[in-house]
Amino acid sequence: EILSRFKDGIPLLDPIEDMKIKDPNLPELIRKTEALQERLTKDEIHTMDKELKDNLYTKYLEKFDLRAQIKLMEKEIRSVKTLPMKDKLKHMKAVLRRLGLVDKDNVIQLKGRVACEISTADELVVCELLLGGAFNDMKPEVVAAVLSCVIYTEKGEDDIKVPEELSGPLKKLRQAARRVGEVEHDANLDVDVDEYVKRFKADLMEAVYRWCKGAKFSEICQICECFEGTIIRSVRRLVELLRQLVVAAKVIGDQTLQKTFTDAIKLIKRDIIFAGSLYL
Repeated sequence: EILSRFKDGIPLLDPIEDMKIKDPNLPELIRKTEALQERLTKDEIHTMDKELKDNLYTKYLEKFDLRAQIKLMEKEIRSVKTLPMKDKLKHMKAVLRRLGLVDKDNVIQLKGRVACEISTADELVVCELLLGGAFNDMKPEVVAAVLSCVIYTEKGEDDIKVPEELSGPLKKLRQAARRVGEVEHDANLDVDVDEYVKRFKADLMEAVYRWCKGAKFSEICQICECFEGTIIRSVRRLVELLRQLVVAAKVIGDQTLQKTFTDAIKLIKRDIIFAGSLYL
């Protein structure tokens, strides 16, 4: 009897008239629901053949599965990349502990605080020189010459000859670099000790030394085979490193070294290298 009375199907109960729901937000929700249903019925997918519709649904499921696989693969890629980084971080921590920059609990020590002040050059080697007493007996011009090897990054000669007064300081630099390189190599970092030591080249060493002694720019250009722009850029970086070492000397409370680095800056900062313009 019910089916005969409602040939188009049993009608749904009206939530307001029949179910007496008095929520003030309900009419708005009903309106939005009806609007969405109307949009769905107008979509072309409702006019498709059942076979075509099933094919589309199957492809959508395949696309959904592929997206899930992509997310899983991306997660695996990130984990694979992170693992070597974790190993490298572990090895670098071992280097810092062996060099005394941190203690066994990875707490930064005085040497580590000094290294934090240095960013212009290899802070590990510079710290070895500074706290190893290499600069204690050096004159300002010799200190500047030694540090020029740390900031010079261009290609140069491996067996360049330097004046006798600079050979001893250069040897101290290479010993400090070899010590750092060996510690990094022993900590399983990818470091060739000999190549690491060769990174600190003495191409500008005599030129910087003569510049601090009052030589002209044209004279130091004849001493080394570097381009003029390379000399100017390197010397300016050298001054920045010396400024950082002044702060580092304050950290360790060594006023003598602080004065040495300050005097070296005064010797370097002059003439055309620090001119505001070449046309002045």
